[in-house]
Amino acid sequence: MPHSWLSRKDFEALVARAVKDLPKDFSRYLDNVAIEVQEEPSTRPDPACVRD
Repeated sequence: MPHSWLSRKDFEALVARAVKDLPKDFSRYLDNVAIEVQEEPSTRPDPACVRD
């Protein structure tokens, strides 16, 4: 992973906080949603995220 001003641990904490702070109108739909933090962005689009 390239050197960054933000550590992975700190970034994951920010992601967790952002998800936790979502309004209830949205967060109640996240029970079956996986949130994945990767080292690098994928070079291929995820078929589950591509719209026709």
